[in-house]
Amino acid sequence: VAERIALLTSYAQRLVDSLVEDEFSATVAYEVGTDMVRADFAAPETLGASIRLLDENLVAAAGMDDATGRPRLSLLLGGLAAGYTGALRDRTLDEQEAIRAAALMSREQAERALRDSEARFRYAALHDPLTGMPNRALLTGRLDEIFRAAGPGARIALCFIDLDAFKAVNDSLGHHVGDKLLVAVAGRLDRLARSMDQVAARVGGDEFVLLIEGTSGPEEAIKAAEAALEALVEPFRIGGNEFLMTASIGVVERAVADTDPTELIRAADITLHWAKADGKSRWCLFDVARNERQVARYALRAAMPAALERDEFTLVYQPIVGLAHGTLEGV
Repeated sequence: VAERIALLTSYAQRLVDSLVEDEFSATVAYEVGTDMVRADFAAPETLGASIRLLDENLVAAAGMDDATGRPRLSLLLGGLAAGYTGALRDRTLDEQEAIRAAALMSREQAERALRDSEARFRYAALHDPLTGMPNRALLTGRLDEIFRAAGPGARIALCFIDLDAFKAVNDSLGHHVGDKLLVAVAGRLDRLARSMDQVAARVGGDEFVLLIEGTSGPEEAIKAAEAALEALVEPFRIGGNEFLMTASIGVVERAVADTDPTELIRAADITLHWAKADGKSRWCLFDVARNERQVARYALRAAMPAALERDEFTLVYQPIVGLAHGTLEGV
């Protein structure tokens, strides 16, 4: 309060000095009005109260009579009002510009945060949270892109990899050890894929896929499968334990024009089961004839229960007759 009183007193003294000067000018009053706003005397009632008090007291404070002081006072008050309102207008414009700039900055920051959030969300949606590898969604999206952009004669291959006996690791040592082992396996397969300029993805618990674009024939896919098996040969050391891991791999390679993403993944999955059935720790190449036999077998297995219910089975037999005596020996 004391500082404010001293500041206002100094303004009043400047006005008194200006009022009694021989070479009178209202410039000082304009400057005082400007200084008042800069000193934050900017409440709505400030200017009116100041003019009223000065009108009532300034001429007497300067020791002047009304005839001489009043005309000068009118000019001073006009200058004070002009300086005050001009400074207040400039201050308002500055504040509006500051608010606009702050709003723009806030919007930019919000948009940047939104973009960052969307990027993190997209990354999380397309990558496996445990290993950081591309997940099934990213793999499917990549396949869709490849099939849309494929030119005549384009070929593609998938190696569907499943770790052998991985469940035993989780059951015996716990999922935390199993997770560390999966991360280690993923690291080796990812490095292998990068060395071939291809894509590796984790599509299930202990299932991985190598996507190989632009193949020239099954030999490239087989070579990649053999490289994947070789990458797992060296033992994994996790938490003081050493693991010898093997894998079964289903390999499918074909022309893009002859298939679609869903059929390609289905064929690779079927071929993986053939590799498991053939003894594990190996790769198996998709075989059209074997697939047709499997499909027929599955279809027959699915049809048999209903056929039994509908009495669709017929007993067919052939008599076995002994030629020597013409007697029935069996059927």
